[in-house]
Amino acid sequence: MRCSIVGVGKNGKIYLLTEESPSWFNIPSSFEDTNFLYADLYKNSIWAICSNGSVWLYVRRSDENLKVQHSTFENQRWRPLSGYSSNLFYRDRPSWSDESGRKLQPLDSFKLPSDSWEWEGPWFLDSAINGLPAGMHNWVYASEFKSNNYTSESRWYSKVRRRKWLRNQVFTAYGRWIRFTDIDSVCFLSIDFGKVHVITRDGKLFSRKGILHHNPEGFMWELVDAPLLNSISFAAFNDIWALAQNGTCLLYHDSEWTTIDNDMRWFSISAGRQIVWALKIDHSVYFRPGISSDWIEMIGEMRDLVIGPADQVWAIGLYDRHLYWRSGVNQNDRSGRTWVKVACDKLDLRSVGVSECVLDPLELPVTWRPRRNYTFKMPATLKRLLLNRLIARNRKEEPANQSEFVPEECVVNAMHLRKEEIELLHLGSWKRSCSLHLFQHHLEITWDTNNKFSMNYKDIAFMYKEPLSLLVFVKEDGADVRINFMGQQRTRDDVLEELNQKVFSSSTAEGSGDKLWLIDELGNIYTSYSDQGKWFPIKGNLQSIAAACKEVVWGLGNDGCCWIYCENEENEQTNSRIFQYSLIQRFPFGTQFEPVYPLIGNTVENISLPGLNWNWSAITFERNDNRYSKRANIKEKATPWSRLEATFQIRCLSLKMVTADKIAVWVDVYKRQVYFREGVTKTNPGGSDWRSIECDRSIVSLSLGGAEPRFVLWAVCEDGSCLIRYGIRLNSLHGNSWDCVPTPDNGVNLVSVHVANNCEVWAIDSNQLLWRKDKVTTFCFDGDGWVKVNKCVKSVCISSTKFYSITSENKKDSKEDVLHYKNGFEGDLLKGRLSHISCISSVDDSG
Repeated sequence: MRCSIVGVGKNGKIYLLTEESPSWFNIPSSFEDTNFLYADLYKNSIWAICSNGSVWLYVRRSDENLKVQHSTFENQRWRPLSGYSSNLFYRDRPSWSDESGRKLQPLDSFKLPSDSWEWEGPWFLDSAINGLPAGMHNWVYASEFKSNNYTSESRWYSKVRRRKWLRNQVFTAYGRWIRFTDIDSVCFLSIDFGKVHVITRDGKLFSRKGILHHNPEGFMWELVDAPLLNSISFAAFNDIWALAQNGTCLLYHDSEWTTIDNDMRWFSISAGRQIVWALKIDHSVYFRPGISSDWIEMIGEMRDLVIGPADQVWAIGLYDRHLYWRSGVNQNDRSGRTWVKVACDKLDLRSVGVSECVLDPLELPVTWRPRRNYTFKMPATLKRLLLNRLIARNRKEEPANQSEFVPEECVVNAMHLRKEEIELLHLGSWKRSCSLHLFQHHLEITWDTNNKFSMNYKDIAFMYKEPLSLLVFVKEDGADVRINFMGQQRTRDDVLEELNQKVFSSSTAEGSGDKLWLIDELGNIYTSYSDQGKWFPIKGNLQSIAAACKEVVWGLGNDGCCWIYCENEENEQTNSRIFQYSLIQRFPFGTQFEPVYPLIGNTVENISLPGLNWNWSAITFERNDNRYSKRANIKEKATPWSRLEATFQIRCLSLKMVTADKIAVWVDVYKRQVYFREGVTKTNPGGSDWRSIECDRSIVSLSLGGAEPRFVLWAVCEDGSCLIRYGIRLNSLHGNSWDCVPTPDNGVNLVSVHVANNCEVWAIDSNQLLWRKDKVTTFCFDGDGWVKVNKCVKSVCISSTKFYSITSENKKDSKEDVLHYKNGFEGDLLKGRLSHISCISSVDDSG
């Protein structure tokens, strides 16, 4: 549903426009009397209101069933004469209760929330409770119900026992409209920051409670204490803009409602994170940069106007009823440049909803852009004039270096930045007011009068960006050079692009040894060979990578999207991640914020992202610990990553090459559901179909190991426990059963696992401690016990000859991550802010 717009036509029907096509797709309705007025998107659902005041919901069909699992505990106490019985003591918990024992929960107390749900099957027993395998008839035993030391078998001191019952309910109302019967006479709909609000014809404001991914309908309407309203729009920091029933503008700020410009009457209003747009009753357009600013009249007359989640402004033309987009809206220019007519099929629109449309602030998707039929070629005389002016400027600024200046290098091969724009950190000291020159075969930095530093491009092994506009060079001898561009991200990005061409264009990405994939804390991607010593940047931004062979490499974004590496393709790749920063000072000393790496700044307004291709998406405030969470999106063009279409968000994945042309792929999708990808080969790296594998746990890490003929899949669950998937063979790569494995010690919560070809198991816990499973063989997958190996470990991977790990080293003034390898000896490959390492496994190696 990303970059999707829902529109209501003049005929009262609902249409959907996606970035894949310029055509509006009609959302069918089996009810002939539905004349829709407003509609908007929330994740995979469409909310709408009809002219008769009714509220409707349409949940789009997906490949997976929406499932909710209910649980209850059966409790019994041992009696001397009758044995274990449901006849408990007066102060005991009920015989059927929740896990805490405070709530009575018999099996017949669980009801379906609406007709849109069905039971998947009868109640069944859980084979493990909180990571502890259950005993006979799935009971676990303890001395008291409140005990933390339950056992799988009855002991001499066991006085109570319990077992866990489970039942799944599935959503069945996909692809049809659902009418809400608990509210009517609705005239306005608003979806902002993940909340659905409606306004009734008598001006009352209601909020829908309980809307979650596993409950798209919510469970009740709640009346909100507010004046009588006609429309409403929610902004950042709990501010609310609204229109009263007489057309005046209202603002809810600092816990009170105030009237804005009482003498003006408005038709509609829409607020973003930092901007407000509105239409007067004559349909003229007005813009307001903030609360303390005044209204500014803009060009154009519109029928409707809405703001998307990234402050993108959309409107419907007053006369042609066509869809328009405001180009150029960003943090530096909040009013944008001009109205652009979206190149989509002609549809007379009544209203549009854009709550699930996140775009590049500078341009529309290719399928929505207006067609242009002209080209421009610079005349030779103008090109020569510009070159002469560039030569004259260089002589004026650098008279001492005139003899070294070559026009061709200036235009084609060199980039020159004036003095006082660069700072250099070399050999432990900063050099101020430096000048950077890029030449054909080397870079040169000068400062003061006679001081100079040079570096050949062939000596550069690794480069990456840091949040304070720092470009870092890591040389083959281990020394590094840091260049500060004084906060100018655009200059930094231009120099980095030029350097990438010079450093890596003359080198080959092929090498010997293990093929390595590396991701830093910003999501930037690099690749190398273990014996090569030079890291090549790969365009794109990911959270993790899983590689089976050179032809089959999968990447996972922070937003749960999966990407396939296609070396010779150029695709647009996106990612979304959450940045956090804490409130560290309040009034009367002013408000300051302490951002978490990689953000910089000390107020909400001036906190900036690590690059120009990032943009803010949403912001929330957690009152308990004064922690802000702000989501940002990145869009990279011409990348070798192709998106794998899936209707679910992927949480973790594992790839393994099991034969010369057969790859096993496992993924987890956040909802106690594991999938196996069928048909993955070297010639078809994306595979063909998803096969659902039942699992009663929520998994955070997967790893497939072993070698022919026996393979094993290890999984780490959300609660820190471990599972093993047995029965994985060449003719049955999806296996047949799950089994629980004890964790290292009490209180140790594992977060990731990696299995080698010889079935050796390595795991990392929540405290970044590295553990190894002892006495694991191809005939005893679960081994004997756990052995603590190392601390401060962030990521590991194992090839046939080497063990790679990323460890954290906290220095006095900074934090640094080190990429180690081990093969009879130990060494360091790289230092920097690193996050994830992956290497290609081989089908013929035994590990």
